[in-house]
Amino acid sequence: MSAPSQAELQAVVALLNAGQPGKAGVAARGLIDSSPRDPLLHLVLGMALAGEDKLDAAIQSYRAALALKPDFFDAWNNLGVALHKQQKRAEAADCYQAALKLQPANADVAQNLRIVLSELGYSHLRQHRIREAVETFRKLLVLKPENPEVLFNLGGNLVRLEQFDEAIAFLNRLLERDPDNIRYLAYAAVAEKTRGRPFAHHLTRIMAAPSRAWKETSIQMWAALTSGLPEDAFRFSAEGLNVLDYPDLARLYRHASLQTKIHSLPVLQGSLPMTGSRPLIFAAADGVYAERFARDLIGSALSKSPGCDVHLHLMNPGSYEPEDALRIFPKNRVTWSAENIGPCDKTLYSTRRFVRLAQLLKQAGRLCIAVDVDAIFKGNVLDGLTFPSPFDAVIYRPFDEIMAHQVVKAGFLAVAPTAHGRDFVDFLASYILHFEELGISRWFVDQLAMIAAVIWFGKNVADCVVTTAPARMMDWKADDSPDALIWYYKGGQKLADAP
Repeated sequence: MSAPSQAELQAVVALLNAGQPGKAGVAARGLIDSSPRDPLLHLVLGMALAGEDKLDAAIQSYRAALALKPDFFDAWNNLGVALHKQQKRAEAADCYQAALKLQPANADVAQNLRIVLSELGYSHLRQHRIREAVETFRKLLVLKPENPEVLFNLGGNLVRLEQFDEAIAFLNRLLERDPDNIRYLAYAAVAEKTRGRPFAHHLTRIMAAPSRAWKETSIQMWAALTSGLPEDAFRFSAEGLNVLDYPDLARLYRHASLQTKIHSLPVLQGSLPMTGSRPLIFAAADGVYAERFARDLIGSALSKSPGCDVHLHLMNPGSYEPEDALRIFPKNRVTWSAENIGPCDKTLYSTRRFVRLAQLLKQAGRLCIAVDVDAIFKGNVLDGLTFPSPFDAVIYRPFDEIMAHQVVKAGFLAVAPTAHGRDFVDFLASYILHFEELGISRWFVDQLAMIAAVIWFGKNVADCVVTTAPARMMDWKADDSPDALIWYYKGGQKLADAP
C-alpha cells in the first residue's frame, strides 16, 4: 500500500475549501482504501463528514486518526468541536484539554475550552449536580483565574456543599473588589454564620447597599428576615416589585370579612374530605400539570405516608376529569376538589390554595399538611415532629436558604383547627382575598409571607401558636438524597412548552 502523493492530498483539501465536502469525502475514502493507516487521511475524511453535518461518522474518523497518532493536535481539536456541537460537553472538554497540552499557546483552543467548561458548569447546576459543577468551575478558574463569575460560582456553590472555609476564601476575593455586592455578601453571611463567626455586619451591609435588580431586592428582604426584622423586609421595593406594607399585613389578620368572602366563593366541586382523625395532606395543582402529576403525586404520598389521607385541589383543570383519573386510589383515603378561577395575577395564582385550605380545614376538622405540588416529602411527614396541642401552624423553613422565598424548595405548612376561631391560615387567606380586592399590582410569594409572618405572630398574637419544624423532618435536596422525589420534570416541561 502506497502513501498518497502530496498532489492527491491537496486535491482533497481543495475540495473542502471549495465547499464541496461530499466530493472531498469520496476522494478521501478512495485514498484511505490505499493507505488505511494514514492518520491525516482519517482527519480529512472526518472534516468532510463534519462539513455534511454527519457528526457521528466524523467523530469515528477523528477517533481513528487518534488511534493511529495519539498526539495528533488537529484530530483532538476537531473531535472536540464535533462533540461540542452534539452538546457532549464533558467529552468535548477532555478533547480540548488534550489539544491544549500539545499546543499550550493556542488561543482558539483555549477559548473553546473556556466556552465548553462554562456551558458544562451551568448544565450541572440546572441538573442540581452541585459537586460536578464545582469541579468544572475549578477547571475553568485555571483558564480565567480572576473572573468574577467563575469565583462566585465556586464560592456560592461551595456554600451549598457546606465547604465554608474554601467558600469564604473565594467570596472574600470578590468582596475586596466589590464590597457592596449583595449576592457576594449574602453567601458570605451564610458561610460565616455556619462557621460560628460574626455575620451580622454582612446583613447590615446587604440592607444598606443599593439594589441593582429585583433579585437583589429579594436578597435584602432575606437579610431582614434572617436578622429577625420582618418589618424591615417589607420596606424594600424595586421597579415592578410593589410590596404590601408590613402594617397592612398585620391589619389583615383577623379581618372581619374573611369568612364572608370565603363563603361567597363558588362552591367547590369534588369528593370533599369528611371530618376524621387521620392527618390530611393537601396539595394543589393548576390545569397545565394536573393530569401529568396527580397520579404520581398521590401515589407517592400514599406510599410514603401510610398514616395520612390525601386531598388534591385542582385550579382551572380544563378537560381533566379527576373523578375518572383518581378512581384507582381508595376513596376513603383520596379526595379531590376543583375550581375555575380564570386568569388572575401570576403572583396570586399558586397562593390561592391557601384560601381553599382555610375552608377545608374548618370542614375537615383535622390536622392538614399542605405541600407544594412541585415537591413531595421523603418518608412519613410526621416522623421526628412533636406537634404542640392545640396549635395553629407548624412551618418548615430553610432558615439559611438565600432567596428561599423565591426558589420554593420546601413549601410545607401543617395546621390544625383550634378553639381560637381564627388561625394562621386565616391570615394567609385574608391576605390573598383582600389583596385582590385592592385592585393594585402587589407582590406575594408564600415563602416570604410565611417566614415573615411566623416572626410577627410570635411577637404580636398571644393566642396563636406558630412553631418551626426541624429540618431533619424533610429532605428536599435530590443531590444529597437521591431517593427524595423532586419534580424536576415540571421545570423542564415548562421550557419544552415555551414558544
